[in-house]
Amino acid sequence: IWEGEAKGDRFGHAVTGAGDLNADGFLDFAVSSPFATSGEGKGCVYIFYGLADLGALEVGDTVHGRMLKSYYGLSIRLAGDVNNDGFSDLIISAPKEPDGPHINPGKVELYLGSEHGIGTDPTPDWFIQGESNDALLGFTIAFLGDVNRDGYDDVAIGAPGHSSEGKVERGKVYIYLGAWNGFREAPSIIELGPDPGDHLSAGLAGAGDIDGDGFNDVLVGAPGADSSTGVNAGELHIYRGSDLTLPPLQGNAFQVMDLEEG
Repeated sequence: IWEGEAKGDRFGHAVTGAGDLNADGFLDFAVSSPFATSGEGKGCVYIFYGLADLGALEVGDTVHGRMLKSYYGLSIRLAGDVNNDGFSDLIISAPKEPDGPHINPGKVELYLGSEHGIGTDPTPDWFIQGESNDALLGFTIAFLGDVNRDGYDDVAIGAPGHSSEGKVERGKVYIYLGAWNGFREAPSIIELGPDPGDHLSAGLAGAGDIDGDGFNDVLVGAPGADSSTGVNAGELHIYRGSDLTLPPLQGNAFQVMDLEEG
């Protein structure tokens, strides 16, 4: 049993199998303490590298958050192998990290695996930041597999608190496709919650290939959506994968099915 380093750290809040970050033949995993240090919310993520003798297992690397109350590591997720170099990769979010003109928009970072793993307090290989106050970017992250079958793994990133065009907390989801150097510079899909308070992307998951067309699909929840069945009845959006080989597209590369839930 491993324990948090201090009172209030919330060690174990998020855990993820991390694939094989250092390609040594043993699977690795990551565990976060998003409320470290001592409940102040700076946060950190511990990387454990697999080995044959589990009794000798110990923390291999630690990645620390840089801002108080950013809650670094609130979500952590295996990213697959986004650059197809044979090493698994890791995504870490800090949903309340501040940025420039926005208040607590959140931040998501990608760390590419290597023969040395992630390393202690490495510089992220890629990052994005939220686009509105309290966007909660990275509150949800989903590994999608290779949605466009180009050999690179892909991810979806949620910002359920995103506000824009006067629609407060409508929510937003980004789908990033893998590339030789990490992720493509711009998202290939951006989808916004239609109405205020939808919180689109509060639930987010890769669904695999649910319709058998050879492309992986994506599930996106909007629990605050209103419908004919009532206020906050909620919606599930199903995005069907397709061959996303063109530059960034706006919504039409995935078909959306809204299933109203009472």
